Amino acid sequence: MSGTSKDGRRSERRQTLEQVLRWAGRVSLLALAVLFIWGSLEVRKRVRSDPRFRIVDRQLSLGDLPSWAPEEMRQDLEKIRVGGTDEDPLLMFSPKVLDRIRYQILMGCSWVRDVQGIRLRPPAPRGSSRGTVCANTPDSGEIPAIPECDPAGGSIEVEIKLRIPIAVVEAGGTYTLVDREGVRMGPDFEASRLPGLGVPAIVGGDPRRPRRVPQPGFCWEDRDVREGLEVAKVLFDAKIAEQFPDAPVERIDITNVGERAQPGECEIYLTAGKLRLGWGRSPISAGAKTLVVPKILSNLRLALSKRQQWPGLRLVRLYTDPMVGDRPGSKI
Repeated sequence: MSGTSKDGRRSERRQTLEQVLRWAGRVSLLALAVLFIWGSLEVRKRVRSDPRFRIVDRQLSLGDLPSWAPEEMRQDLEKIRVGGTDEDPLLMFSPKVLDRIRYQILMGCSWVRDVQGIRLRPPAPRGSSRGTVCANTPDSGEIPAIPECDPAGGSIEVEIKLRIPIAVVEAGGTYTLVDREGVRMGPDFEASRLPGLGVPAIVGGDPRRPRRVPQPGFCWEDRDVREGLEVAKVLFDAKIAEQFPDAPVERIDITNVGERAQPGECEIYLTAGKLRLGWGRSPISAGAKTLVVPKILSNLRLALSKRQQWPGLRLVRLYTDPMVGDRPGSKI
């Protein structure tokens, strides 16, 4: 009996020890969890209060813009502010911080088509939260050097793809830049600014109804404008302005789109200096097609290269083969 009682006491002591160890392990795990949570909160608190990691009201620091960029583009880009406020700061470690930066830029400026890359550089130990955002604006595939940023305050390097204007649209006596997607860019421009912008003006339209001008960053929906824009795209892609800098196409007249003004006549006219050129119909016209676009472009190049040989001609019809002047049947 004494042996049995000793074995029982040993078993009880073993069970008691195991219970103590189990509870000690649970308490240790609980303590570690509490310590981890407290440490995380403390780190988060310190990070949020550390000005080096706060992105507050940062301004774009621009390098060289493309040669075609008007001053209004630089002014609008420099107005962009990236980051939160003093009351609600944006941290370098905030969830989806890159997406927030991307959409702040995209939605805030009509000149920006896309943000192709964002890189955050952590600040040095004695940084400042009010730094700059270094913007890289590639032009024709060439990537210029990103301007120097303050390394002490950290940096945000942004590669921006800009919208490229291919025409201006006239409405109410002023003009708005437009890209190949039909998106309006920037403010209104006076007629005196047109030569410096270097793109043709889409003019005319249906005089019976006023043209609805979209806000910057939104597309033109006017059907006549879209037809003129298709012609502007063809001219831009064919590099007509670069090939004939002394005879640029200055106007794309869409008054007769749908033959509403002159039935049976050309729908779209171009103007290059004193030369008036009949384009025919736009690539998206619902009417019957005339010449194919490559042949019209070939005629346009010929007309611009020989413009000095045709004094007095009021119209050159690009949409016929062979190309003719304004007298029916007279070949050039």
